[in-house]
Amino acid sequence: MSFWASLFCTRALDFDTYAGYLKANLKEEGRLRALTKLFRASKANAHKHLQEYKLPILIGIGSIDPNFSSPEAEAQYIHDTIGTTTEKQVMLYPSVKHYPHTECPDAVAADLVHFLRQL
Repeated sequence: MSFWASLFCTRALDFDTYAGYLKANLKEEGRLRALTKLFRASKANAHKHLQEYKLPILIGIGSIDPNFSSPEAEAQYIHDTIGTTTEKQVMLYPSVKHYPHTECPDAVAADLVHFLRQL
């Protein structure tokens, strides 16, 4: 849980409630094993799947997401690798870690509405 908690700069009002839910969820049979498998999974297939992706996409990422050495480069890689859709855009959220939708929900919502209106 400490790793998950480290992915936030600012915590939502319901952070403790949600943390309790996650702790309980991970105690359910097979949940921790599935999470471990996810963390250890190869990303080799990701490139192929990105190339096949065809739907509009708004790629939002926090500028200080600790999961990536360069969040901006990661988002740009996704943008550049996505196959045939021309409706794609990168949004970099300054001073935000892994969960922009919880750390700056108003900005994410405004960007999403703007993106959808352009379609």
